[in-house]
Order: sequence, then structure tokens, then C-alpha cells
Amino acid sequence: GGCSRGAQLDRAQAAWDAGNYDQAAEHYEQYLAENPSGEKAAFARYQLATVYRRDVKKCEKAIPHYIHLIEDFPKSPDVYSSRMYLAECYSKTDKPREAISEYENLLPQTADGKEKRRIRLQIADLYYKLNDYGQALAEFQKVTTNVGYDDLSEQAYLQLGGIHMLRDEFDEAV
Repeated sequence: GGCSRGAQLDRAQAAWDAGNYDQAAEHYEQYLAENPSGEKAAFARYQLATVYRRDVKKCEKAIPHYIHLIEDFPKSPDVYSSRMYLAECYSKTDKPREAISEYENLLPQTADGKEKRRIRLQIADLYYKLNDYGQALAEFQKVTTNVGYDDLSEQAYLQLGGIHMLRDEFDEAV
């Protein structure tokens, strides 16, 4: 009944608070197995994904839970950060194209200029890792266009210079 369901989440939280992350994950997994679409399912998915990503450093186990949250609960307030973390996890598990795709999905969902540039920088870095220097250049340039000098443009300029060096475009690099 409802009381055991709540208890499962309480046990998960208690285990998490005590730093027993594997145990917390187990309780969340069990809760979700029994209540895949209950009112607390989105919350449980997000918590579970966070335990896997942040606390036990197993991004590959967090990925399916972020995907489930995004697809099953599109109205959840955690969808935006789930996409962000999903992209991060794809990046860490050597899936740069999937990461780029998630970051691209995020861009239209934020109106914040600095946040958009931060996402662009991630996208540019991923193209760089893929040795797609042409696309990386285009993305780094979007980070530096029409803005003052800040930490984001500094990173972008450093990367731009590095790409020009790699491509033997010494005049551009200077």
C-alpha cells in the first residue's frame, strides 16, 4: 500500500544521508520497479540518477534514469537539469555525439545568454574531441561573438588559438 511506498523512499533518503549510496540506490530501484509511474516516480528517478552520477561515479547507470525522466515526465521541473547531467554523462562515457545532441536540445530551453554560451563551450569542446575542428571553430566563435571578455570567452579564445595552431594557421593563431 501507500505506506510501504513512502517507507521505501524514506529508507532510500536515510541511506543516502548516512552515505550508504549503494543501499540508497537499491531502495530507489525497488521503489521504481513497483511504481514506475507513481506521483513520486520522477523524484525517485532523479534522486537515483544523482546517486549513480555524483555519489558512486557510475554515469553509465545514471543515463537510463535521466532518459526515463525526460521522456516519461516532460513536465517535471527536473527535466532541464536532467538533460544537462545526461549530456555530462554521455561526455564522460565517451559518447560525444549523444552529448552534443543533448546540449543542442538544451539551447532553446534557456533564455540566459551566459548559460547559452556555457552550453556552446561544451558543444565546441566535444567537436574538438571528435577532431571536427571546423565545427569546433564555429562553436567557439559563437561563444566569443558580441560579448565582453569573461571566463567563457577566455576559454574559447585559448581553444581557438590551439585549433589554429593544429591546422597550421599560424597567422590566425597570433
